[in-house]
Amino acid sequence: MIEFKKELGRENAANYIILCNELNCPGLQEKFPNLNFDVLRQQKNLKILCPFLNGVVMFVDLGHLPYHKIKSKLCKITAENKSMFFDMHLVVSEDYSNESLDAVLSGIGIGLYDIGLYKEKKDPQLFHITVDYKNDFDLQKLNYSVMTQNHVMNLINAPGNKANAPILAEATKSSAKDYGYSCQYYDDSALESMNMEAVRTVGRACKEFTGMLELEYKHPDFKEKPILLVGKGVTFDTGGLSLKGSQNMHFMKCDMGGGAAVLGAVELIAKLGLKTHVVGLVPMAQNSVAGNAVLPGDVITSYSGKTIEIIDTDAEGRLLLADAVSYGNKKYSPQVLIDIATLTGAAVRTFGYECAAFFSDNEELFQQFNGLGKTIGERIWRLPLWEEYGREMNSDIADIKNLSAKPMAGASTAAKFVEFFTDEHPKWAHIDIAGVAFGNNPFSKDKSATGYGVRLLADWIEENYCV
Repeated sequence: MIEFKKELGRENAANYIILCNELNCPGLQEKFPNLNFDVLRQQKNLKILCPFLNGVVMFVDLGHLPYHKIKSKLCKITAENKSMFFDMHLVVSEDYSNESLDAVLSGIGIGLYDIGLYKEKKDPQLFHITVDYKNDFDLQKLNYSVMTQNHVMNLINAPGNKANAPILAEATKSSAKDYGYSCQYYDDSALESMNMEAVRTVGRACKEFTGMLELEYKHPDFKEKPILLVGKGVTFDTGGLSLKGSQNMHFMKCDMGGGAAVLGAVELIAKLGLKTHVVGLVPMAQNSVAGNAVLPGDVITSYSGKTIEIIDTDAEGRLLLADAVSYGNKKYSPQVLIDIATLTGAAVRTFGYECAAFFSDNEELFQQFNGLGKTIGERIWRLPLWEEYGREMNSDIADIKNLSAKPMAGASTAAKFVEFFTDEHPKWAHIDIAGVAFGNNPFSKDKSATGYGVRLLADWIEENYCV
């Protein structure tokens, strides 16, 4: 369990962290009269361990680094010195900004993440972390954010047999009951009656693991139309008959990273009690191989009534989004429509692991997400939605095909596919998080979940769509 608590002047901690931008900042030497600041000023390292009081002082001089670098460095420091955080006191100097403090505590929260979900049960780890600060920093919000991100990371890191659609539905129903939002789960048979054929097509080889979650949080003070969030929930992706190679296929448990981000964002918004109205849709399926699996060349009819030619069964996530976007847009008439997905390898080849690919012709949406992404270290960058990319998705026999014939601009052509089902919504954005939802972390040997998207979505709604 990780929880940060405010406490001034604590002198009995086992370990300490001093956070400051400059060693000569007001009041710092008075707080630590036994610490040799002349020696510290000569050091250039980001981390200095030295005897002090009852334990160790970790001096963290991060200067004026951007948020994502502060968070990354603290995550690494924490993961490498985890035992120190069982009893840790952070002293924040008066010159330290709220933004930098948020980055530090977020980094610590992620660095303490325990990835050993299915190891032999041991006593739960309890981290006693206190923070000495005098400004108006919202520590409760930070605690909720860390708690929710770690929960979402658990969902993404869980293997396919531990996080299929029925399991995720039960976990989400429990969260909804605890935090005050509604949750409806539709299984395959319900989706059949709703004409959600694109979702069902992806999961045709294992219908028992096909479904959709519909979440809604509505504060009574918010009178406008809702914000709709749609997240891809492919709980495991073999590629279907367009089978992936076996190397690293086990990482495809992460292909529900967009859906997990939506689940986390709605949960966090509910925990914070934001005065807003948000709907979350997470279509879920396991893309597997069987005799009844969808065939390349098949034509299906989506929820919208538009037909889709299946060129490649490994371009399946966009099929889930097509039905869910159409359904949510028709049922709720949202003022804003955002979909988020680990959608394309092309996004990874474009940006590596540094940012998400963002698609929208709405300049206001781009500016909102771009500014926020820089502030909280979940960066985005915009790619084009030119009509030329849409023409690459034209089919001879159906309304649209699910993959372009050209091996280029794959992130943009995938975005144009999703756009085809938005009914030209004026405030729509597509966020491809294939490169940032799952990656290298200091707390794991293999690639693992990052928690990307939870705060990006929740903070964006808090900043722009609350009363």
